[in-house]
Amino acid sequence: MSPPRDVSPFARHLAAARKPVKAAEQLADEILGYIVDVGLPPGTRIAPERQMLADTGRARGTLREALRLLESRGVVEVRKGAAGGAFVRKPQPADLGAAITAVLMMEGASMVDVLTAREDMEVAALTRAAHRIGPRDIAVMQDSVDRLREHIADRDRFLVEAGRFHGVISDVAGSPVLRILNEALRATQISSRSDYPVSYRRRVADEHQDIIDALRTGNASLACDRMRTHVHTSAYSWAGAGARGQRHAT
Repeated sequence: MSPPRDVSPFARHLAAARKPVKAAEQLADEILGYIVDVGLPPGTRIAPERQMLADTGRARGTLREALRLLESRGVVEVRKGAAGGAFVRKPQPADLGAAITAVLMMEGASMVDVLTAREDMEVAALTRAAHRIGPRDIAVMQDSVDRLREHIADRDRFLVEAGRFHGVISDVAGSPVLRILNEALRATQISSRSDYPVSYRRRVADEHQDIIDALRTGNASLACDRMRTHVHTSAYSWAGAGARGQRHAT
């Protein structure tokens, strides 16, 4: 018998491309497709395990792995007990933020890198939103600044009001991609820091007010410039003197 021919890199590539999708991943995609197509709201029980096994024709191990995949992606919540099962959950940007954090850590990215990306993305969102923001939107943004100042000593309230301010811009921008990525990066930023000095909170309130004032006058360009300055100076405040020197050098 003649020896087998060496497999070329191209042949190996084709073979890998034809590799079938893992059964659990395929089932996870099918379950997700069902949730989306039917429009199941969060909190809805999909089905008991016995019924899902009968309906899908898959093995118990495959079904449970598929549900674990969906749970890790924030799509379902698996509850135990007689009334348990797989319940629909709406994924949150924070779920994506945890995955992004892991990827960034493996890539050796710093928090300054995260804030630099946020700088561009927050400006992009405001660029889209600036000419669409109306008096009601500005009123919500102003209320967030007023509440932030009123509760300046409350760290958790600071995070809520800062998020509400940026959330208005993301909603008006009308880009789900920008909104989710911005919120995910913000979640990454929040998870890496526990202290927000009062001086930092006051500066955020002042810079948010500057953006509102520019929007009130209809000056979209000035509002975007102030947004860039706002996120940019946050990067410097975050990193401290050592990272500032590094950033100036790049």
